[in-house]
Amino acid sequence: MTPEDFSARYPDLYHLTRPESLPLIRQFGLLSPLQLCDLFNLNDEEKDKLLSKRRPKSVVLTHTLHGTAVVHDNAPLSEKALGKCLDDGLAPKDWLHLLNERTFFFTKRNKADALRAGPAHKNQQRSLLVIDTETFLRAHIERVTISPFNTGSTIHTPARRGNGTFARLSSLDYEVWRRSRPTHTPDVPKEVSIVGGVRDIFNYVSAIETL
Repeated sequence: MTPEDFSARYPDLYHLTRPESLPLIRQFGLLSPLQLCDLFNLNDEEKDKLLSKRRPKSVVLTHTLHGTAVVHDNAPLSEKALGKCLDDGLAPKDWLHLLNERTFFFTKRNKADALRAGPAHKNQQRSLLVIDTETFLRAHIERVTISPFNTGSTIHTPARRGNGTFARLSSLDYEVWRRSRPTHTPDVPKEVSIVGGVRDIFNYVSAIETL
């Protein structure tokens, strides 16, 4: 699928963050949790504690040189439920690694608004990065994947998931992908993610909204 085709459907992508994280994002880019741990020099034990288990709350990292960063919670995820819906021989720890090596974006503004209204963000100031999809994909499409559901949640009846859940956009037949799961209606992308983060994210940010 080309950047032009995807952006015609989803002209903007959205990423919710904290205002205090913006200086670090401007300096180093939008980093994955794994990259943030490396940037903030966490040792192996600290990194394992943060990345290999469910995070019920967001974790604030501080550094004398780098300032502040936030590793967001994955409270909607249950490791017990996750263990029952994984395919391809994956264990919960494997899935958490797949999540923590990525940076995520919403394809719809209302999904970002719903997260903003949730308990982890309610009554706290947030910054919404609005990203121009076409220019972003032109630069990074080989690393971009899409998912048909919230891959960090096991609430209600969790969808099955495995190595193919994160579908690489550059080699995707979109119409085949939409019908690849046995659902009542064809899938639509609920998430866009990129492995390794986006160092030059502000090249594609069209607006920053304070919420």
